Amino acid sequence: MLERSIQRLQGELSCAVKDGETLREERDRIKRKMNSAVILLKTQLSEIKVELCMVNSALQKQKEDNKELMESLAALEHQQVTHRQIEQMLWDLTDSENKLAYEKGKLQARVQQMATDLKTLKAECTQHCQTQHCQHCAAEHLHTDAERNQTLKEQLCALQQHHRDMTAGYVRDSEA
Repeated sequence: MLERSIQRLQGELSCAVKDGETLREERDRIKRKMNSAVILLKTQLSEIKVELCMVNSALQKQKEDNKELMESLAALEHQQVTHRQIEQMLWDLTDSENKLAYEKGKLQARVQQMATDLKTLKAECTQHCQTQHCQHCAAEHLHTDAERNQTLKEQLCALQQHHRDMTAGYVRDSEA
């Protein structure tokens, strides 16, 4: 019976040793598998870190490009506002110049009419003075007409000066 017990125990020991070896082999296989998985994960982590670095770099460049575009857009909007202001000033200046040219034309027509009237009056006055020997009357008419003519010339000069002042003002405004 002792021998049977020994054989049974030896059989159990042999089975236990085989089970131990199987377990060690299983452990080593799992350990190798885990080491391979760790190496694979470390490799993937390194690749992801490199990719993340590239993405961050691209993101930073995109932010810089965005900032430059926003600055360009702001500058363009400012330029468009300035362009519209200049167009409006040119429109106003042209309108003012047209009005002044119209007024100048009216005054010139009036001056020409008065010059014609003055010639007629001179002719009439000369004829009248010759017939009545009234030089005093002719001088008085000439003086009055000359004063009227001078007043019209002064008005014309003032209008031309006003036109130059307005033109200079628009030029200064557009340069500012």
